[in-house]
Amino acid sequence: MALHNKFFWGLLFFLIGVLFSSLIVDWEGALLISVLFALLLALLFFVLGKRTFAVLVLFSILGSSYFIWDDLRYRAKDKLSDEFSGEAKVVHIRARESYLEADFATAQGKIRAYVDRSEGIGFGDTVLIEAELKELSEESKRYFEKEGVHALASYPEIEVLEKRSGLRRNLYAFRDKVANVFPKYLDGEKAVFMTGITLGRSTGFSNELNEKLSATGTTHLVALSGFNVMIIARGIALVLGFLLLSRKLSFFLSILAIFLFVVMTGAEASVTRAGIMAALILWADYSEEIFSVRNPLVFTALIMVLFNPKILAFDLGFQLSFLALIGIVYLRPILERWLRLSGRSFLAWKENLSMTLSAQLMVLPLILFSFGFMPAFSVLTNVLILTFIPFTMLFGLLIVLTNLISSLLASFFAFFANILLSYELAVIDFFSNFPFGIRIEALSLWILLAVYAFFFLLIYNKTNAPA
Repeated sequence: MALHNKFFWGLLFFLIGVLFSSLIVDWEGALLISVLFALLLALLFFVLGKRTFAVLVLFSILGSSYFIWDDLRYRAKDKLSDEFSGEAKVVHIRARESYLEADFATAQGKIRAYVDRSEGIGFGDTVLIEAELKELSEESKRYFEKEGVHALASYPEIEVLEKRSGLRRNLYAFRDKVANVFPKYLDGEKAVFMTGITLGRSTGFSNELNEKLSATGTTHLVALSGFNVMIIARGIALVLGFLLLSRKLSFFLSILAIFLFVVMTGAEASVTRAGIMAALILWADYSEEIFSVRNPLVFTALIMVLFNPKILAFDLGFQLSFLALIGIVYLRPILERWLRLSGRSFLAWKENLSMTLSAQLMVLPLILFSFGFMPAFSVLTNVLILTFIPFTMLFGLLIVLTNLISSLLASFFAFFANILLSYELAVIDFFSNFPFGIRIEALSLWILLAVYAFFFLLIYNKTNAPA
């Protein structure tokens, strides 16, 4: 077996081990029994001379053991009672419409609290906090465990002991300054929407706009998906090329810019995945090697799972982003052949349709399993909008840059941005008036697995069929 195939299967079975342990973590004694059974199976394969299978089983045991270690470490920190009074550090902060959502790391565990904006806290600050704590409910337990949170609190008393500066805090501050530029030149929802597609910030989004995005399947546009980050990555490489920098320097500066952008936007799971994939694609361009997405995809998943093993089974955004990418890479060529969507088209509508349709088909079973509903016109809405998103982001960048030089010049670019944003919001508004779609109230896990088994068999057969 070639080295790149060994690499792929080894990492894949490690992830399978993590996933298996995630699904049975609540079954008392099941994890230990499963690991012992897998060890006996690996020994049997060695005795029978099937060393490849034995090694793969050992990789799955390694993944399972890693999840167990991480879960035990989380539970060992859970020493919070009904009340907390003491020193803590702000390790996560996100601005909401009327409050701040902040995570406070303490010696007894992590507390997620809803905080008044007037408290003036920032990332990295050391604070004195007094709070009445709420236990995690059974419905939200897995989500908060994935976040490393042990208890919740609402509007605790906070005293800032020490303000900290640092790269991440400075990047957050820079992001806020960029976000504050758009309202100077764009009206209301347009400024909010521009902030969402360029920075992934949902601050200021009205409930009505959030409902419209959800009803039309366009929420991903303001969540900094892989689509947005790849636009940024390609744009950075193009600009550096125009500056006539050396190929090597352009590559490293592009990688650095992607890293800073991911950190600046909060390093959410989907953005981190997209940032890593963008960096790997740029590396492939730089090294001029044949780029296969299979190994970078599984390697990206490994990196993120090593940081947080629970995201594999309990982070819906992580799952959707990977499934969408798999659909675009592997299912899209099949659909283009079947539906004859390859080749040039007006405003690239064929490319957008095939990309959107392949991604939507791959995520549809999981969305139905999770929510029981999928908007009927989500594919059409996305096709009508996606063509213009790169130009909208470009004008957003030009507004920010020219604002440093001349407000008149920034207003010039804002004129074109306003036209595009008006069109995009009008499309979302129109299709949000059709609140029907595909609805399945209960999709069992076995049906979900069967649907994905069909998809992957289809992809495997088509990608391995003779030309």
